[in-house]
Parts: sequence; structure tokens; C-alpha cells
Amino acid sequence: MNCREFFGFLDDFLGESLDAATLETFARHVKLCPPCLRYLETYRTTVEIAHRAELADGPVEPSVPEELIQAILDSRSPLPAR
Repeated sequence: MNCREFFGFLDDFLGESLDAATLETFARHVKLCPPCLRYLETYRTTVEIAHRAELADGPVEPSVPEELIQAILDSRSPLPAR
């Protein structure tokens, strides 16, 4: 597996839907590729934070950057018509 293939399997890996052989290949690549390991770790963290944000009820913590808040709000907006 190369890095490009790694990205293609990322959602299936996190969703625990990879077959055993692909999972082994994925895990081997991550073990041998520090950039993909870092990406996987940050991706997991991002998914976890987003999930917690969906469950949160109340004001946003003052430490959260305004740019992040705006990016999240923008991602929820429907795309403009072309």
C-alpha cells in the first residue's frame, strides 16, 4: 500500500469495515510511514472533536479560534448554486 491508497481506505478503516487482509496491509503501511501515522492520528482527533461538537449544547469555549468556528459553520451551509 502506498500513501495515496492509504487515504482511499481511511474512512473504511475508521468505520471498521476493512477485510482482514486489507486491514493488515493498512496497519503495516501506517507502522512504516510516519507521515500517514500522523495524518491518521490528526484525522481521528478531528472526527472525535467534530462528533463532540455535534453533541455539545451551549456556548463555544472562548479558547476555540474564531476561524475554526467559521469553518465549521461554512461546512454546514449548503453549497451555492452554479
